[in-house]
Amino acid sequence: MLRVFVEMAEARRAANFSVTEKHLLLELVQNFSVVDNKETDKLSLTEKNNAWNDLAKEFSASSSVKRSAEQLKQVFVLYYILYCVVIYCT
Repeated sequence: MLRVFVEMAEARRAANFSVTEKHLLLELVQNFSVVDNKETDKLSLTEKNNAWNDLAKEFSASSSVKRSAEQLKQVFVLYYILYCVVIYCT
């Protein structure tokens, strides 16, 4: 049981995305149109996953902080939803 607590204490939380990183993410996403594809078939999902992985590589090459494809996707979805709410609710 103590081992679990030690492992949890050693786990580090990633740093928050800076404004610069968010802008970089939005710029890079524009180059990957497949990311906005609403299709959910196997081929489309594979293409989207590959695009997110490629985007993560480009992001890491352009930023001092390394981010996974999953982290980038979560931030993009959050800000995309926030953007849509601001645009359509005001």
